[in-house]
Amino acid sequence: IKKAFVRKGREYGKDQEKLTQINQAYDVLCDPAKRKQYDLHMRFGNQVEEIREKIRNSETPAQWNQNLAEAQRIYQDLLKADPENTDALWNLAGIEESLGNEAQAILYLKELEKYTDGEDKLQVCHRLGTIYRELKKTDEAVRYIPAIYKEDAAYADDVKALVRLYYEEKRDIKTAIQILNDCIHRSSDSKL
Repeated sequence: IKKAFVRKGREYGKDQEKLTQINQAYDVLCDPAKRKQYDLHMRFGNQVEEIREKIRNSETPAQWNQNLAEAQRIYQDLLKADPENTDALWNLAGIEESLGNEAQAILYLKELEKYTDGEDKLQVCHRLGTIYRELKKTDEAVRYIPAIYKEDAAYADDVKALVRLYYEEKRDIKTAIQILNDCIHRSSDSKL
């Protein structure tokens, strides 16, 4: 790879655009993680773009379901090739949720949770908390929403949902009040 890089560098010495492309290619080929991503993109990229377009252009519910099933297959193949592919996990969770398979969506989201951090992890916890609330599984919802609540950039709707869960579902008024007091003390926003 290095010999080819040097040879191509000499060959296109004055063509800045070609040199930029050569440097990018060399960077990808020398980094195993980038090379893996490139290989996956070459293998699945067109399929993913085509199925996304098909889903957007679905004209009937039957066509939409058929396209979702095809997307599901493509993302499952991608996940087999790269079990830690967060894009595939996120899309599979969304597809399963769209198809009404919340239990499978939860499995994908829990797997996704292992590979995310920061804002991405908050989004996963938000989605899990929302699904569990919709399924009326209060204890599970209460397990995921506090992960969001504990962050300084807590989503207001999730904080409200957490308070409601403690107050209305668990009948734990003391914890609901503690959460509200904590929100008041943590926030610089006087309206909150």
